[in-house]
Amino acid sequence: MGASLSSQTKASTKLKKIVDEQYLLPRNLFVFFEQFTRKQMKPTKTDAKVEPQLSNDKNRFKLSHTQLVSNRILQDVPPPLLTARVELIKQLNSSVTQLLKCVDLGDSQVLSAAVIAAKSAIATSYKLELFRRRVMTHLDEDPRLNLRFNRSRAALHMINPTHPDAMPLLKQLIEQVPKRSLNALKRDSVPWHVDLLGEGATDAGGPARDLFTQTCLEIMHPSTGLFIMTPNKRAMEGPNQELLIPNSHAVSPVQQQMFIYSGVLMTIAFISRLPQPFKFAEFVWAHFTGANMTIEDIYSVDKPFETLMKQIEKGEIDEAELEKCPRTFTVINSHGDSIELFPGGGGVRVTVERLPEYTQMCKKYRLREMKQQLDWLKEGISYFFPPDALFLLSPWELELIVCGDNSVPVSELKKHCRFDSKDKSSKMLWQVLESFSAEERMLFIKFATGRMGLPPPGSKWHSDLTITWVQSNVRDDVSMPLPTAATCSSTIRIPRYSTPEWMAKKIRAAILFGVDIDTDRQVNFADIVQLS
Repeated sequence: MGASLSSQTKASTKLKKIVDEQYLLPRNLFVFFEQFTRKQMKPTKTDAKVEPQLSNDKNRFKLSHTQLVSNRILQDVPPPLLTARVELIKQLNSSVTQLLKCVDLGDSQVLSAAVIAAKSAIATSYKLELFRRRVMTHLDEDPRLNLRFNRSRAALHMINPTHPDAMPLLKQLIEQVPKRSLNALKRDSVPWHVDLLGEGATDAGGPARDLFTQTCLEIMHPSTGLFIMTPNKRAMEGPNQELLIPNSHAVSPVQQQMFIYSGVLMTIAFISRLPQPFKFAEFVWAHFTGANMTIEDIYSVDKPFETLMKQIEKGEIDEAELEKCPRTFTVINSHGDSIELFPGGGGVRVTVERLPEYTQMCKKYRLREMKQQLDWLKEGISYFFPPDALFLLSPWELELIVCGDNSVPVSELKKHCRFDSKDKSSKMLWQVLESFSAEERMLFIKFATGRMGLPPPGSKWHSDLTITWVQSNVRDDVSMPLPTAATCSSTIRIPRYSTPEWMAKKIRAAILFGVDIDTDRQVNFADIVQLS
């Protein structure tokens, strides 16, 4: 009997870890519910032979052998335990509306903590709708702020940040919109009206969206100095090499303001339905949702540091190793610099006896290294995102809300476009876009609309992307003009190229090298040359 109980306890623990932490958190969470939580399931003949009915109650959840086999993560979990867990999740989702009316997620009460602990089991669609209702209040309806931006100075900053005439768009924004005026940017549309100095632009929405996207992309640019590549990227090993982490050296008052305003812009990306591809490490998003950073977060972006810590913890570094490769009380930070763990630590040798103390000091330093920058970002996020609404979200759900789907699947893009589905050129276009990378599909959207990605699930752009086809007088593809776009009306005009290969070449040329966007703008290249 004892052995049986012990076995059930182990299985229950494994179930909790596998289902709650590994399976319910991925983005396809509700594929799970769509497949498994129907009131009545019709087992196949194969199912009936292999797996008996788990309950006589027709309204109870049932899992077939085939369904278990198709989900490898769940194969080792006993079906009765899995059934009970899914039934509990169903009950939670059926009662969560009333439950949340009685709970203040911002307090420290036991029930609030329990709801937050169970948040990964609450339907993403429900949480997004609840979040939308909490955030989309008190929107500004006064005339938009009219802001003046000089993109030539911003371009110069990317090339030569120390030039006296260089100034990033983010800093230009901060100088024009003090904190007391930030509420004027909370709008269910483009947050501002822009005058682009030195450019022949008429802003009917397109240039404002384009400027917002450029400012958000600038936040991640090395010249701004707010974010840096991960240690894994520098070492060219380990996961998450494409992501960015806060720059722990960015501590000046000016950089503090830039972090805060960056957080504000991240919220506006959701409120104004202008999703942006912020490529931040998962622990950045987790910090916004109230989670504390763990050493596993550091390991996820710093494989060399993880390797060293685990070698020490496993006893793989002994006295002979320390004699051969002496260590002092220093740690390599996120920049790759050696930092003393205490004054004079660079001159103190680490002995075998002090290795546990050394690892604890290293971990403590790394866990606190970026806290100031994360807190500044969170301050900006909290301007328009209430903390209690953030607590209910998982990190990936918040990222989805702000960034949309960064993979930009063509099947989803079609849902936000107006086009003639019977037209041969339209069919060719979708074939071409399928062959593009996700980044190229983002640039296609940016070229045509000024946005940088698809909206999050359940949301739409204010206006769909209209695709029109232009009959050219030129017959050969080589001489045909490139596609053009008008971001104000979210319209792209594409000549009727004869082959997918030429269509792909021409579209790539337009989106990568920036053909003039009709009446929206004419870039003043002379100004950039003069400033340089």
